[in-house]
Amino acid sequence: MEHLSMAENASPKDALLSHMLRFAPVAKMFYSGTLCGLSPDVDGTSDGSIHLLSRGELSLTRQREAPLLVQAPCVVLMPRPLEHRVEGLGAAGVDLMCATLSDLAPPLSMVIPDITVVDLRTTARLRRPVELMFEEADDRAYGYGAAVDRLLQYTLVVVIRHLVENDMLQGGVLDAMADDRLSAVLEALHAAPGRQWTLDSMATLSNLSRSAFAQRFAQVVGVPPLLYLTGWRMSLARSLLAEGKPVKVVATQTGYRSVAAFARAFQRTAGVPPGAWQRTRLGIS
Repeated sequence: MEHLSMAENASPKDALLSHMLRFAPVAKMFYSGTLCGLSPDVDGTSDGSIHLLSRGELSLTRQREAPLLVQAPCVVLMPRPLEHRVEGLGAAGVDLMCATLSDLAPPLSMVIPDITVVDLRTTARLRRPVELMFEEADDRAYGYGAAVDRLLQYTLVVVIRHLVENDMLQGGVLDAMADDRLSAVLEALHAAPGRQWTLDSMATLSNLSRSAFAQRFAQVVGVPPLLYLTGWRMSLARSLLAEGKPVKVVATQTGYRSVAAFARAFQRTAGVPPGAWQRTRLGIS
């Protein structure tokens, strides 16, 4: 009997969404407890945020925006840097957990909303991991921080799945997957990021002229083709580095002819060289 993998059965859009889940951002808890009144500013200039509310009502204030009122139990996801403050309403305050989000990368960064509020009363799969996180934070047993961070990663995947299932991801590359000319190119880029791609080779796949392809891709996806390819390669590179793959191997698999060229491209997007990023991610001093 022939067995087909999920990837072989999946539509191009489903395959892309599966890749997005692989590139979910990294979460690190920085606060857990009862919040009464106004918190200090959450910087939001370098990382995204996720807030988990298990009791009470919370006001979230952003610059030049009306306060957003959310009620427990819920998860508030802000995947991009966004300066904001949170306030626990009522005399008893709120039970709150906060975490930073880093390494949000294309293509997920291109389609995920700036703010998502997920009501846990209607999302059963999220309720238990959120309860476990608060239990771990309350007990503060040995290793609770690591346990919470791993549960946060699972929570992120479920929130992203929730966005997918409820058609809450926004345009861009998802719209391109519905475009007959562009979808063939995107499928090829995703399947073979290590190929020596050029604008001409992409245009040939699309059956458009070089200029018509470049214009159409940028209009629909939101970025030029080669910039999208670089973002995809860097997302894959982060995933491979996080698995412990050697930098030289990652450079080859992501289409770079030299480690030096790969390192320059990686540092432009991540802010640090790939070796340093990998050591930090793997906790190697």
